[in-house]
Amino acid sequence: MKKESIHIGSLIEKYIRQNGINASELARKLGMSRQNIYDIYKRDDLGVKEILSISKALDHDFLRDILEDFGYVDMDKLFDVMKKMLYDRLQEELHESCMAGK
Repeated sequence: MKKESIHIGSLIEKYIRQNGINASELARKLGMSRQNIYDIYKRDDLGVKEILSISKALDHDFLRDILEDFGYVDMDKLFDVMKKMLYDRLQEELHESCMAGK
């Protein structure tokens, strides 16, 4: 059964706790404050660039984790998932832009 959503901040927090990494260490690797790391843990949605940066800093593929949690381990389905994520994000930004213009 596929999930409808995932809390990416919790996924990252769980990974670093399981691997003995602390927030200060991750903050240093990302060039941000420890408080920013705690804020990331609270977020249920992160941009692809943020996820890639964290993945690189921790040498762990969180995008793959997300796809596996959603049941998309078939690489043929990867592009459909990514297109949907991008479409949803663009729709959100367009809506915010229109609301700001009023």
